[in-house]
Amino acid sequence: MKPMIAIVFVSMLFASHSFAATQGAHEHGVAQLDIALDKQFVMLRLESPAANIVGFEHQPRTQSDQQTLQNAKRVFQRQQVFHFIGNKQCQMEEISIETSLENSHHDGHADFVVEYRFSCATDQISGIRTDLFELFPGIENMRVQFIKGTLQGASRLTRTKPTVEF
Repeated sequence: MKPMIAIVFVSMLFASHSFAATQGAHEHGVAQLDIALDKQFVMLRLESPAANIVGFEHQPRTQSDQQTLQNAKRVFQRQQVFHFIGNKQCQMEEISIETSLENSHHDGHADFVVEYRFSCATDQISGIRTDLFELFPGIENMRVQFIKGTLQGASRLTRTKPTVEF
């Protein structure tokens, strides 16, 4: 990752976590999506309570729980979770999926943190649409923060408005 965009993205994430702390972090039904677009890269960071994604926040106890967790991780690995408006050529380069559900020391609320890095010409991208509301019905709305060049903003996505526009 380029040093400058990495600094901007990290700064945005810190601001996101400060905002989440004041807004009541770990709110069931709500997810946070941070977006940073550089000239050739798109970085996305999704944070959501595990209950929104798999329907539980305890360590997987049964084979069914384990299967649900693995299925959720497979869904996140599909590039089709996000659609780039204005550029259909974006290629996923990296993905990181973390959840405290797999931590043996987990003792309460659990989250998913999913980070993506795509490569493409971002000047053509006018928005991003997500299928997360359809794929994970536990997500009712999503707080979004974005940076694209000198433009920055915030939005709230819902099932009926699943697109953030820049």
